[in-house]
Parts: sequence; structure tokens; C-alpha cells
Amino acid sequence: MYWQAVGVFVVFVVFAVLMMTRRLPALLALPAMAAAIALVGGMGAMDMLRTVIGEGAMRLATPIAAVIFGGALAQVVRRTGVAESIVKRAAELSGDNAVTVSLVVAAACVVLFMTLSGLGAVILVASLAFPVLLAVGVRPLAAGSLFLIAMSVGGVLNVVNWQFYIDALGVTQAQVRQYALVLFVPSLLAVLAYVMIDVRLAGRRHMWAEDRRPPAPAVSPVRLATPIIPVLLILLPPVSRPLLKLVAPLLGYEPGTDAHEALLGWEFPIVAAMVLGVLWGALLGPRPEGGRIQLITASLLEGIKDVAPAVGLMMGIGMLFMAVSSPEVKECLVTQDPATGEMTGPLTLLRVSSPVAYVLLWGAMAPLALYRGPLNVWGMGIGIAGVLVAGGVLPAGAAMAALMSVGHVQGISDPTNTHNVWVGATLGVEVQDLLKRTLPYSWILAVVGLAIAVPWFLS
Repeated sequence: MYWQAVGVFVVFVVFAVLMMTRRLPALLALPAMAAAIALVGGMGAMDMLRTVIGEGAMRLATPIAAVIFGGALAQVVRRTGVAESIVKRAAELSGDNAVTVSLVVAAACVVLFMTLSGLGAVILVASLAFPVLLAVGVRPLAAGSLFLIAMSVGGVLNVVNWQFYIDALGVTQAQVRQYALVLFVPSLLAVLAYVMIDVRLAGRRHMWAEDRRPPAPAVSPVRLATPIIPVLLILLPPVSRPLLKLVAPLLGYEPGTDAHEALLGWEFPIVAAMVLGVLWGALLGPRPEGGRIQLITASLLEGIKDVAPAVGLMMGIGMLFMAVSSPEVKECLVTQDPATGEMTGPLTLLRVSSPVAYVLLWGAMAPLALYRGPLNVWGMGIGIAGVLVAGGVLPAGAAMAALMSVGHVQGISDPTNTHNVWVGATLGVEVQDLLKRTLPYSWILAVVGLAIAVPWFLS
């Protein structure tokens, strides 16, 4: 058993190094690592093929569906001119002051990335935002760093990401929603802090002269709301509960009954919210060129193409999750003494004895999310969290909060992100400079997120 545990950790390290050094892409490394871990952990070859590969590919089916419809929604937002209109209207309203323009453009990016995701969306929004920022004198490094921070802040309320945690870790939608809404506040403050510290104090430099900016495209106010429709739908249940409590007895729901609890505990399905967002943007407002049906069809097809790499990664993550949560592998890493009920094994070293230890331990480990490291949520991170939850080492809510908080470090600062590479190349700055500039903010934000989680999940 001991040597199997050592073998599993060796597999983790080998594939982590391969991903960090870019010798093997995560798209291929995750399924290969999942198969290797299962075999080393003692699972039979046929069981591995059936459970890890077969079932693992579909383990995250619901988040994959949410990602696909999220890609379609991003296409609707792009094709109808909503994204361009939001950014340009923000620029028009903010004048020529670098701080004001930075704050308003960052706010527009936050709103857009509540729905958008993927490199295509990054290129679309950044191509609109960068000329505006540089025209008022924001330096290229500051513009790129601000965009990355704003994008990650918007991702806190991106309901597609919520579905991933719900399916992978078994947390409820209410747990994710409540935590994300509170985490969103310090995340916004991080944007404000960056603007006031780095943008305001860094000095001004004109790079792309755009004294005459083209006007924002004409988009109806109803259609402009498209990016936030899924978020509003997900927030509908908690907002409606006070009213439901009042009218439930009038509708025949007796307090304390299962039917009454089901009425008050309803949640809006995330995939359905994304579908309704697509329909809202396509069907409401003026008829788009080519027709509404053509817009929906083209958006679905192009959206699937845009998110195909993410879908592939999620299938690999599902395989890894099935491998590390299998009884054979779990027994290698975390075991329970039948007599005392005490949990033992290598991963129990990550058990925290107090809320302070939780914040300090996971805060110190936050940089392990960089360079496709073991806490990267789009890699080994979700698998490790799954083992900790399944083994009783960490509550599911605390694991979700840890990954969501540490995810700021990965989403904002990781030089191996395709969007970081694109931002650096577009602005002519080194991707390592983006890491150095943003890491203090993302790391502090991760620690704050961990501290916020304590009253909910560890008290």
C-alpha cells in the first residue's frame, strides 16, 4: 500500500513536470495521468478502461453542456454587437482621464466575463478594450494586467464555472452562489486597488492614438442586458424566497412539509439559464442580419468550435477525478481505521486543525496553481480536491472555496494560460512581467477568499 501511494505521487509529479515544461499538453496529459494513476493504484485494466476512461469522459457532462451553451452565448454577444457596444459606451461615458477610463472599461470587462469565456472571447473584448486604455495613456503592462484581473473577477459570477464545482465536488448551487457573491466584493476591490496603485501611479504614455473613437454600434437596451441574463436567473431563487414564504400557505403548502421545503428550496438550472441567455440575445431586440434562426444556428456551431479545447480538458479532468476517487486509489492515499474511525494516509497531511491553519496552508500553496501545477483547477487541482473530500479530509464547501480562491492566481497570473500569452504578445510585453505585476494582487485575493470561506465551511 505504501509503495502504491508513492507510485501515485510519482505519476502526479511526472505529469506535472511534463505539463509545466510544455512537453505534453494538458489535453493529452490528463487522460494519460488518469489511466496511470488507476493502474498504479491497483485498478485492473478492464476496470480502468470502463470506469476511468468510459465513465470519466462523461463525469462532467452537465458542466460540459453549460460550457457549450456558454460558447453559443458568447457568439450571440459578439454577433449582435453587444460586447462592442458595452465597451465603447463605457469609453464614451468616461472621458479622457486614465483612471476613470480604466475603472469604467474594467467594469465593462467584468460584466462581459460573467458570461463570456475562452480565448475567442478574450481576443474579442481585449481588442476593444486595449485601444481605449492605451489612447488615454495607460501603459501596455498596466493595461494587460488590468484586463486579466477584470476578466478573473467577472469569472467569479460566471455560472458555467459554478456548474463545474457543483458536479465535481458535490456542493449545492446555493453554497456556490452565496460564496461567489461574497467573494465578488473583495475581487472588485482588487480591480479598484490595481487602478489606483498601478494605473494612477505608473505615469502616462500614448501608444495607439485614437483621438476620434468610432461611435458604439446601435444595440437595443433589452439586448444589451444579454450578458447578465444567466446571472439574474440564477439569483432569482433567493430573491423570490421571501415572497414564496408569504404566498405558500395561500397556495396550499403547509409549513414543515416536504412540498413546502421543495418550493422554498428551488434553484434555477444553470444550463437552462445559459440557453435562455442565448434566446434572449437572439430573439429580443431588432432582427439581426440573416435572421434570428440563422443567428442561433451559427452561434451554436461557432460556440462549439470555440469551447472544444475546454470540453476536451473537462473530459480529461473527469477521467482524473474518477481515477483518484476510485476505491483502490483512495485507499492508497486516505484510509480509515475501522476500530477508531481515524483517517490516515499521505493526504491527511493536508488536514487542517483550525480555520487559521486552513487559510495559512492553502494560502501558502496558492502559487502551486501556476504553470499547470497541482492546484490548477483545470488540471490536477480538482482531482486532489476530490480525494480530500471523498476521504473526509476537507469539507466539500471548503474544497470548493479553496479552489475558487486559488483560481484567481491561476486565472490572472499563470504564464501558461493561452489568454496571458495572447495579451502579452498583443501588447508587446513579456508574459513573465504580467506574472510579476499581477501575482501580488491575485495571491492576496486568494488569501482573502480563503478567510471569507471560514465562517461558512469551517466554523
